[in-house]
Amino acid sequence: PWGFEIYSLLTRWNPLNIHQPVPKEDGGYRVLVVGMGPAGFALSHNLMNDGHTVVGIDGLKIEALPENISGVRADGSRVAFEPIRDVTTLYESLDDRVMAGFGGVAEYGITVRWNKNFLKVIRLLLERRDQFALFGGVRFGGTLDADDAFKMGFDHIALAMGAGKPTVLDIPNGLARGVRTASDFLMALQLTGAAKADSIANMQVRLPVVVIGGGLTAIDTATEALAYYPIQAEKFLQRYEALAAEKNEDAVRDLWSPEEREIAEEFLAHARAIRAERKIAGVEKRAPRIIELMQGWGGATIAYRRRMVDSPSYTLNHEEVEKALEEGIAFSEGLTPTSVDIDDYGAVRGINFTVKRTVEDGNSESADYHLAAHTVFVAAGTSPNTVLAREYPQHFGLDGKYFEACDEDGQALKPAFSISKPETADVLLSRNAAGRFVSFFGDLHPSFFGNVVKAIGSAKQGFPVVSRVLKKLPPQALSGLTEFLAAIADDLLATVAWVERLT
Repeated sequence: PWGFEIYSLLTRWNPLNIHQPVPKEDGGYRVLVVGMGPAGFALSHNLMNDGHTVVGIDGLKIEALPENISGVRADGSRVAFEPIRDVTTLYESLDDRVMAGFGGVAEYGITVRWNKNFLKVIRLLLERRDQFALFGGVRFGGTLDADDAFKMGFDHIALAMGAGKPTVLDIPNGLARGVRTASDFLMALQLTGAAKADSIANMQVRLPVVVIGGGLTAIDTATEALAYYPIQAEKFLQRYEALAAEKNEDAVRDLWSPEEREIAEEFLAHARAIRAERKIAGVEKRAPRIIELMQGWGGATIAYRRRMVDSPSYTLNHEEVEKALEEGIAFSEGLTPTSVDIDDYGAVRGINFTVKRTVEDGNSESADYHLAAHTVFVAAGTSPNTVLAREYPQHFGLDGKYFEACDEDGQALKPAFSISKPETADVLLSRNAAGRFVSFFGDLHPSFFGNVVKAIGSAKQGFPVVSRVLKKLPPQALSGLTEFLAAIADDLLATVAWVERLT
């Protein structure tokens, strides 16, 4: 009982931290945190405990939480919140849950079967604190930029905007129909609610599925594809039967093109096989063998250019790989994609690779390898979200594909690359003429890109640097910040009123 409230207390009072068991006194400094993904929400927590006020913004629409649990009204004013005796009262059924916008990649970019109710716990730990304000629908570089933020009275800007565009296959037919990026698939699966039984979203996945890549996103994508496929097929069969009962089968089929007819017959046959297996399993009182059926239809294969033990997913979290193999995912090693085969309709039907093999004399040789595929997902990494460097080159420079970093004197430096615990956390990005800094974290940073754990680690290692440079100058006076936040609150209230009229 009251476990959530006890946990909330322990995020602020830590008797095991001898140097700082309680949050520091308010020092008057205000930090704008851009992006409310793992790096952003972890940084916000650490900065508040270090005595700073934080305003978090995100480009996504963030749904308001009920004021009785958050303590925040729609207009941003504070009210008393009700203590929570049982944390499960916060939880929603994952089948019915509406995406709330908070959490960035944790909300939209990872497996739909992870318990997203945990995000509400994280959000409440921040939003209940007087030193924190949260606003969605604010694009940094559009709604406001760095100059605007500093003029309003912010003393520091921390960028936690995550990854940008995903890698695509630069090979023949690399953009054929049926080839899509893994991040696009995962986000669409969750935003559209396609995996829900009552969703009318039309998101097509055909077997066999091949996922290119070896990271945790590849694991997520392969397991989600197999979890989604039977739901998709069974929904198709149910709706086909309902239409056929209303109109007759010929009337329904006459609307299909030859390609659609081929795909429809495939879905119908698979759905009927799944239905029959569920019925037999019920009679025999055992779990239905759906995975075995899908493996017979081609299943899902992860194709990685190196060995499994060298893959990011294995080195970061080998349990994820183990569970994926238990769920029937195949893992093919040493495969480098060379081209995509297409059918008569221009859609993918297979993918070609080169594979290096060791021969008897110990040398290696290359050979051609082919995998059948009707769906290809590319999970070959992403680029950092550095669009600000193109929009505002006077403030944000580039060092290769990452932002150019600087030291505490504003001089350019090169952070350690892909080291999750560097000797120094070089998180400062730029300094303006008045001596105020912009910093960067998570996937934006060359040391900390790649996964959620490293993003949170960047906040833990980097917040002392932010505090240190803040103290070099006195806090700014407020100038326009209140008016800006009031304008956003008015927009939110107008949206709420509009939704209430609709409903």
